[in-house]
Amino acid sequence: MRLRFVGYLWVLFLAWGTFPTYAQEGKQRGKMDVSAGVGIAIVGDGIGGTFYLTGALRYFVTENIAVEGEVGYWRKSYTIELFDPFEGTIRGEIPARDLTIGVNFLYTLPTRRTGFDVFAGVGVGINFQKISASVRGVGFAAEIVSVSETDASLRLLGGIQVPMGQNMTVFGIIRYDVSGPSVFKLYGGFRYIL
Repeated sequence: MRLRFVGYLWVLFLAWGTFPTYAQEGKQRGKMDVSAGVGIAIVGDGIGGTFYLTGALRYFVTENIAVEGEVGYWRKSYTIELFDPFEGTIRGEIPARDLTIGVNFLYTLPTRRTGFDVFAGVGVGINFQKISASVRGVGFAAEIVSVSETDASLRLLGGIQVPMGQNMTVFGIIRYDVSGPSVFKLYGGFRYIL
């Protein structure tokens, strides 16, 4: 139900962005902006959907090409079931978290006269993942086991941004990360032009 509601909001946001609002003037080359975003991440390997936070610093190398440094974070507890021949089915909660540091290369389509920008890109990142679990053996007390892993990730993304004034834009992004567990992300936020 919650995912359906977020999907409706996303469609409404995209439809709103198609109306001409405010065309950015001037050249993009050499401009920088910072952004903060929030959304959902749907994590593979049976982990499911969770909250996603991100922040980025973007620099336009040319009129349409930008390089963006990004930090992202998600955390999720999920349930697993194990079968123990002595105790039957055992359920356990496993908290998982991921901190990603990456670089995205973005191409902005030349649509400035319409009042919004459409962009697409690719990126690479390093994912610092940690999973903890309480493990109990026969005749042993519960023990906390923590596994940390570092993975490289490749990401494909596309989005839209709409100016909201002289130095502010709102954005929405759809993204797919190929890493340890693959992650589909849908998020939006604000950019402030420096």
